[in-house]
Amino acid sequence: VLYDHRDELASLVVKVVQDLPVFRTLVELEKTQISNRTKKLFTLNSIFEGSRELLGLPRGARPKSLKVDQKLVLKFWKQVAFRFPQWTDVLDGRGTCKQLRDETIAASGLLMVALGLVGRELMITDPEGWVQRLDGLQEINWERDNPIWQGVAIHNGRLSKRREHVLGTAGLIMKKLGIQQTIFEPVGV
Repeated sequence: VLYDHRDELASLVVKVVQDLPVFRTLVELEKTQISNRTKKLFTLNSIFEGSRELLGLPRGARPKSLKVDQKLVLKFWKQVAFRFPQWTDVLDGRGTCKQLRDETIAASGLLMVALGLVGRELMITDPEGWVQRLDGLQEINWERDNPIWQGVAIHNGRLSKRREHVLGTAGLIMKKLGIQQTIFEPVGV
């Protein structure tokens, strides 16, 4: 994603990552996997996929309006980051990346893509109040051992990035936020 200068969405996402302090510091730009010892929480690829879902773009599609879409994507991730104080805790040294990855799903690529789906649904169903509706993210227990994630985000004891688990995770988050779904029917919820 970082080096694909012909892809407008990739350029848009790189700019968003650079503009958002929590992402600027905690996003792995080059690798597509997070290693166990890294001081990064997310990959650029997971932010890219989550942003693609947020904008409702099929793979390979170009953003409709680069400036408008970039502003929307930045606003969305900024609002999401505000509702995940665990990310800021890591950024400020009050927690570690490893601990957050090991104990929660709040630092997973699966969640970033699911949040993109949730954001798109919120913007469709509540275009004026979507920002306030994100407040419900703070009420969700993101701990890996929370039984609600078993069979949804966690399959056979591990986080799963399979599409059905991303959709299930998005569906469960929407249910917790009280969002009536129109885009898709989630699996396993």
